[in-house]
Amino acid sequence: MAKVNMKQIIFLLFQFLSFSIVYGTITIKSETEALNFAMENSKELLYGKLLVIQEMETSALSIQNFLPSFNFSFSESANISIYGNDSRSKNLSISINQLIFDGGNVLNEYRFNRLQSLYNFENYNLQLRFFISNVIESYYGILTQQEIIKIKKQVVKNGELNLKIIEKEKEIGRILEIDYLDYLISYNKLLFELEQEEKNLNKMIRSFKSLLGLNPQEQIQIEGKNLQIQELFYLEEYEQGLFPLIKANSIELKKKELEHTILEYEKQIKDRWYVPKINLQAGVAFSNTAFPLDQPEYSIKLGISFDKLTFFPGTISSGLSFSENNLSSVNNTVSNDIQKNIPVFLDKNTQKILILQSRLNLAKTEEELYVSFVDLLINHDQCIKELEFLRESISIYEKRLEFSKIELENGKIKRLDYLNKLSELAGIKITTLQKQSEVLSYERTLEIYSGIEFGGLIYECNKL
Repeated sequence: MAKVNMKQIIFLLFQFLSFSIVYGTITIKSETEALNFAMENSKELLYGKLLVIQEMETSALSIQNFLPSFNFSFSESANISIYGNDSRSKNLSISINQLIFDGGNVLNEYRFNRLQSLYNFENYNLQLRFFISNVIESYYGILTQQEIIKIKKQVVKNGELNLKIIEKEKEIGRILEIDYLDYLISYNKLLFELEQEEKNLNKMIRSFKSLLGLNPQEQIQIEGKNLQIQELFYLEEYEQGLFPLIKANSIELKKKELEHTILEYEKQIKDRWYVPKINLQAGVAFSNTAFPLDQPEYSIKLGISFDKLTFFPGTISSGLSFSENNLSSVNNTVSNDIQKNIPVFLDKNTQKILILQSRLNLAKTEEELYVSFVDLLINHDQCIKELEFLRESISIYEKRLEFSKIELENGKIKRLDYLNKLSELAGIKITTLQKQSEVLSYERTLEIYSGIEFGGLIYECNKL
C-alpha cells in the first residue's frame, strides 16, 4: 500500500480552494444584472468610449488655424576685413502672423471635423445599443432554451412511463415485439433530441459568458422569468411614421450627407476664385553690436493673396517700418506666379462628376435604408401572424390530446401514436417560444435604428 503524502494532500486541497474562490458560481437573476455585469467588464466598450471622447475633445480644441503664429529668431555675425576694422552684429526678431480672412475655409473645416467626431460618437452609441441588445437577447435566449429543455424533459418523462408499461405488455404478450421496437426507436430519438438541446444550452452559456467578459472556466447560473408578449401588434401600418425616425438616426446616411456637403463646398470655394486670403504680420527686431540689444525696429505688413487664380495666382503686400518712433520705410510688393495647369477644365469636370456620384450614393444609401426597414417590418409582421397561428394551434392540440388520452385508455390508439402526439404538441410549444424571441429581436432592432428606448416601440407607435 502506497504511503500517503501529506504535502500532496495539502497541495490538492489548496488547489481546490483556489479554484472555488477564483471560479465561484455567478448567478444572474435578471436582465438588469446581466447588463450591469457586461457593461462593467467589457474592455471593448471602455476603450471605444475613451477613444471617441478623446476624438471629440481633440476636434473641439483644434483651433490652431484661428490663432496667430509666432516666430522667434536670433542671429549673430562677424565680418572680418583684411584692410579695415572688423564688424560684429547681433539681431533678435519676434514676429506674429494672423489670418484675418480666407472666405470661411478654416471655419468650415473646423465645423466639418467637429461633425465627423460627433458622428463617430453617435456611431459608438449605436454599437453600444447593439451590444446591449445582444446581451438581452443572449440572456432571454438562455431562458427560452431552458424552457425548451423542460418541455423536452416532460415528453421524455411521459415516454419513459409508457415505455415501462409497454415493456410489461410485451412480456405478457399483449403487444407484438415489433410494436415495442417501434416505440423504443421513437423514445431513443426523444433522448437524442434532449441531449442536443442541452448541448445547445451549454453553447449559448459559453457565448453569454464571453459577452459578460467572464472566464470560460467560471461557473454561471441563469435565472429569471422569460419575456412574454402580452400584446401582438402589426407594424406595417406605421411605416410612414417610423421611417423618418430611422432616417434621422442613421449614422451612415449622416456621413454620406457630410461627404456630399464637403464636395459641394469645395466646388463653391474654387468657384469663388476672386475671394482673397488676407494676413496681417507684425514684428519687432532688436539689433546692436553687443548686449544689450537696445535698437528696436517695428514693422507691420498686410498681405492679400489671390491664390485661387487658376493661371496667375498673385500676392499684394504693403508694409511699414518704424525706428525710434519715426517711419523708416514703406514697402509695397506685387508678385505673380505663372502656373502650367493645363488640365484645369478637366479637373472642374471631374469635380462635377464626383458631386453627381456623391448625390447618387446618398440617394442609394437612403433607398437601401428604406428597403431594409420595410423588410424588417414585413418579417416582424409575418412572425406575428405565425405566432398567432401557433398559439391557437396549442389550445387546439391540447384539447385533441385529451381525447387521445381517453382513446389510449380505451385501447383505440397505440402508445406510440400517443407519444407522437405529445411530441407534436411539444414541437409547437417550442416553435412558439422561438417565434416569440424572433419577434422581440425584430422589435429591438427597430428600436435601435429609430433611437427609441428598449421596450418603447408600442408607445411610440401609438403616438404616430
